[in-house]
Amino acid sequence: MRIKTSSELMLFFPFFAALCLEAFNVETTVYCPYQKMNWTEARLYCQKNHIDLANWNTVDEFMLADFLLHIEVQQAWIGLLRDPGNASAWRWINVKSGKGISGGDLSQSSYWADGEPSSHCAAVKENSKWYSLSCSDGHGLYCLENGKINYYSKNLTWYSASQYCKTESKGDLATITMRNTNELMRPGWIGLHREAGETWRWIG
Repeated sequence: MRIKTSSELMLFFPFFAALCLEAFNVETTVYCPYQKMNWTEARLYCQKNHIDLANWNTVDEFMLADFLLHIEVQQAWIGLLRDPGNASAWRWINVKSGKGISGGDLSQSSYWADGEPSSHCAAVKENSKWYSLSCSDGHGLYCLENGKINYYSKNLTWYSASQYCKTESKGDLATITMRNTNELMRPGWIGLHREAGETWRWIG
């Protein structure tokens, strides 16, 4: 695949269930705004301007890692965070509803970097590994919008990133799957997080 020289990446993949779409190929675009944000700001940015932060259910991790390397971004927020009801679990944000979290506990996922998870909000780096960071840190973010994964290079906290995705893109931080993990080419927030004493969950 030819990498675009601009800050967006277009690709196609089978998209199931999310956003009530039936199984068919949809275009996925990853936007990479050059602005630092914490996770919350990043999510707000994605939701306002697109759909939400990206997650592994919506982008291919390996293609995204290549993209991050190509545009020289080290890390970006994704839609992964600790479960507010179980601090030991991590889950993806719920991209379909734009609220809450969904899916099983990802705290034991092989996608975590060595020594992770340790904090409460998740970001991805150009190596496609997940890193748990302080939710108040500023990073870029991955939003999901109408089946498209968009990267924004903003300096937002995880919660601001989530709100940004909701308000700016009418979506949420991205949930990451094996099908979409290759789209994560820059470090940034994803829709995986956990609240104190709870499990990791995807938002939504």
